[in-house]
Amino acid sequence: MAETGFRDSPLLSIIQGAGWHIIGKLVANFFGLFTTMLLTRGLGASVYGIFALCLTIVSVIGSVSNLGSDKAVLKFLAEDEADKGSQLGFSYIVVVFGGGIAGAILYIVAPIISSYTVSNNTFIISLRLFALYIVINPITVVTANALRAFNLPEYSSLISRISRAATKFVCVLGAFLLSTSIFGFIIAVLISSSATVLIGLAIIIRKTSVRPEIPGDEFQFGSYLNFSIPLAFKDAGSVLYTRVDILMLGIFAASASVGQYQVTILLSTVLTMPLSAINQIFPPIISNLNDQGETEELAQIYSTVTRWTFAATIPMAVGLIAYRYEILALFGKGFTTAAFVLVVLTVGQLTNAFVGPSGYLLMMTDHQYVITTNQWIFGLLNVAGNLLLIQWYGVLGAAIATATTLTLINLARLIQVYYFEGMHPLTSKISKPIVAVGVMLTAILGIQAVFDGRSSLVLGLVVAPITYFGCLTVFGLEPEDKELITKAKENF
Repeated sequence: MAETGFRDSPLLSIIQGAGWHIIGKLVANFFGLFTTMLLTRGLGASVYGIFALCLTIVSVIGSVSNLGSDKAVLKFLAEDEADKGSQLGFSYIVVVFGGGIAGAILYIVAPIISSYTVSNNTFIISLRLFALYIVINPITVVTANALRAFNLPEYSSLISRISRAATKFVCVLGAFLLSTSIFGFIIAVLISSSATVLIGLAIIIRKTSVRPEIPGDEFQFGSYLNFSIPLAFKDAGSVLYTRVDILMLGIFAASASVGQYQVTILLSTVLTMPLSAINQIFPPIISNLNDQGETEELAQIYSTVTRWTFAATIPMAVGLIAYRYEILALFGKGFTTAAFVLVVLTVGQLTNAFVGPSGYLLMMTDHQYVITTNQWIFGLLNVAGNLLLIQWYGVLGAAIATATTLTLINLARLIQVYYFEGMHPLTSKISKPIVAVGVMLTAILGIQAVFDGRSSLVLGLVVAPITYFGCLTVFGLEPEDKELITKAKENF
């Protein structure tokens, strides 16, 4: 598929939005890394497993109880004629109302959940405390996505990444210094989440002219819910292939195994950073170009950003695999045994980069029912895989089932985009980053042959990126990349 001839403005918008997201993600990962280290070292693998399981449960419930409002704001606030105040106000009403009901139900059924997972009072109290998170966190997600729709990616990143991670680190650090129990750490997370909500609302008020309003009789409730509710079911299905591994480990394995697995999940999801950055601003652009009938330009942009995503992700994946033992050792004793688990999850996450933003392309071209079906089919497949493999291989079985499901659903999206929209993102140009990462891996292996432990890790962090990007420079940039860089210099 050709990648030249595109207009500059959409790709420049993507680069600007992705740039802010990457900055925010780097800061968030920095704080997140040290926050997790404080938690693992302050609680130990077993108690941290309880913390991680509770947080996973409430995150899962919160992603569904918002009824798809976090995705709906991306579409409706990006439309020129949308009643933005009512759209935003209705989104807040949905997440607060839905989260409140879900949180109350969770508080009541916490002992029942405990009887099937971790059977002790610590788990029950922790889960009940975390129930407040179901109300608090979705508000921040809606606010951040609203700012994405308003083409304010820097402020979206500030809320969803920087502010959230920084306030969480500060609060968790305070709990760590006070040598508190797991309950103190949970309260610290709730305080930080509440602070992030207030910061987000303040930014909406100061940086936009939109004010959340209670929708009137003229509000298109049917249109909104027809779009959002299928996405809520999609999110419910998504849970089955993204979170069911941790939930089922909570049932069939010890809490220490949950803690180990959570750390490997944290590390492997770093690979989603480039694609997540593209996704920050790509959905509104898809919606606009699709509404205007600019399918050729949309196809060109889709191909280009997928290549960028793959080129940015593959060196991180190789580095994570090469230094798996050294990285896991940073989290304390008992985590290096999950090294091969990290390898499996890393390979699974790499398929996200291979297919690019295909999920959002389906969603924003009005194929939300297709992606909902995807989530449920592959989600149920993941449940079956985890149910079987966890009992055979423990933590490794969960990783194999989840990575396999992730690979299959990404391939399905790739095929569906081609079937419904006649687009595919893959070209021979991805061969350059593949060769470059091969040279980078050779350099890493050379370092590991001479140095070991943290010395090898530190030196590799310096040499690997220099080698990789040096090779790409020698191979030469693509014409559209050179053109974009020139335009970017003129605009920024």
